[in-house]
Amino acid sequence: MNKEQIIDYIRAHPFSSRSEIRTGIGFSESDSTLKRILAEAVDSGEIVVSGKGRAIKYALVKYPDGIQTFDKIRTEGYLYVDKTEQVYSLVNQASPYVFLSRPRRFGKSLLISTL
Repeated sequence: MNKEQIIDYIRAHPFSSRSEIRTGIGFSESDSTLKRILAEAVDSGEIVVSGKGRAIKYALVKYPDGIQTFDKIRTEGYLYVDKTEQVYSLVNQASPYVFLSRPRRFGKSLLISTL
C-alpha cells in the first residue's frame, strides 16, 4: 500500500477514521505503519486532522480561495481555522469601534458575515 492509495481513499471519503481507511483500502500492514503514513501526509500539508484520541478523522485540505461566505466554507468542507476566542475578545473589548487593518481579500467581509 502506498500513500497515494490512502490519499485517494480520503479524497473519496472525507473525514474518515483510521479504521475506516484501513478497511476501505484493505490495508494489511501494521497499524503503526498506517499511523506513520498518515502523520507524514499531515506534516506535509496534504491532509488535515480533526478530532482527538479515537475520534480522529482525516480529510484533504481544501483551501477556500475566493469563497466569501462562512456558510459555504463550513458546508462544503473547506479549511476553516476557528478563531472564536479572538473574535469574542474583539467584540467584548472596551472600545465600541474596531479598525480591521488588513489587505484586500484577507477575510474582513468573511469575519463580518460570521458574526
